[in-house]
Amino acid sequence: MIKTARFSFMWIIFLILSACAKSGGLAPGSTLINANLVSFAVTPVNTFVPKSQKIKLTATGTYDDKTTQDISSKVVWSVDDSSVSSISTSGVMSNSWTGSSGVKVINVTATLNGVSHTSKITITVATLTSLFVSPNTITVNPSTTQPVTVNANFSDGSTVDVSSSVTWSSSNSAVATASLGNVSGLALGTATLTATYSAQTATLNATVSNGAPGGVTLGTGLQGDYYDGINFNTFYGSRNDSTVDFNWGTGLNNLGQAAYFSVRWSGQVRAQKSETYTFYTQTDDGVRLYVDGVKVIDNWTNHATTENTSTTTFNWTADSMHTIVVEYYENYGFAVVQLKWSSATTTKAVVPQQFLYLP
Repeated sequence: MIKTARFSFMWIIFLILSACAKSGGLAPGSTLINANLVSFAVTPVNTFVPKSQKIKLTATGTYDDKTTQDISSKVVWSVDDSSVSSISTSGVMSNSWTGSSGVKVINVTATLNGVSHTSKITITVATLTSLFVSPNTITVNPSTTQPVTVNANFSDGSTVDVSSSVTWSSSNSAVATASLGNVSGLALGTATLTATYSAQTATLNATVSNGAPGGVTLGTGLQGDYYDGINFNTFYGSRNDSTVDFNWGTGLNNLGQAAYFSVRWSGQVRAQKSETYTFYTQTDDGVRLYVDGVKVIDNWTNHATTENTSTTTFNWTADSMHTIVVEYYENYGFAVVQLKWSSATTTKAVVPQQFLYLP
């Protein structure tokens, strides 16, 4: 009996040691990763939070064995304005901003092993009331993408571009999908795309076709180059804008700039029919318009929303292509910029995406 009891006791000890060896001595629920960290990312990248509320940011590491792990407690977190915000070692950001209008942007940075990633957290004084997509109906060619803008409306009347923050779904993902402000055409057909952000939704009707009538390829918009400073002082970033039709109010522009910025949109415009065209701009503040290298609008001043008419009209043939450049700056306050045209058969309206092309 003594030998049997001793054998049973030793067998139990062996099982315990074997289990510890296999688990690496980790506590229950913990994970052992015997791999090297390759990269990490921070989410959300851009988002909104009401003032005085907290938000959790997460750092996720990717390892060379293709696994991922939450490493929020391993990175070093920091904020660029500690007077109104702070962040814990686990990535929970608090804010004490007391603004009564507009927004406050906080840049949150996570650093690990000399590598940093920054997220833009926009503190708002109001609640999100609705979303809208512009344009909300598009035609895209197969195997191409077209930009769209998703704007968020807030209860204080402000509007903010949330194109890079929404989640998209498609009624027919084999035909068209959307991500980060771009719609992708995959196969001929139609699909309804839905943008969702913070329980609000907006829809976009997408048609994927081989082009406009007559075999003309539809336009994809203009290239927008954004700068800090009202005279293109410091390059800030670029994006493809489907049209020049923005009313940012007192909020942020497409790339998150609040004031004292300038934008240059460039590319080509296609004549819809063989007729004479007149161009117009509606801006707050300064604007210049060049068509085929000729400056036809020049109101490079601080002003409230003002419409300007081109000093020259253009007698074009159908489907002819012409260079176009719109230069704009916002000083402070309300920010509005629109590019319009009219002709004998076209009522004055914003120049549609299908007639605008990248450089």
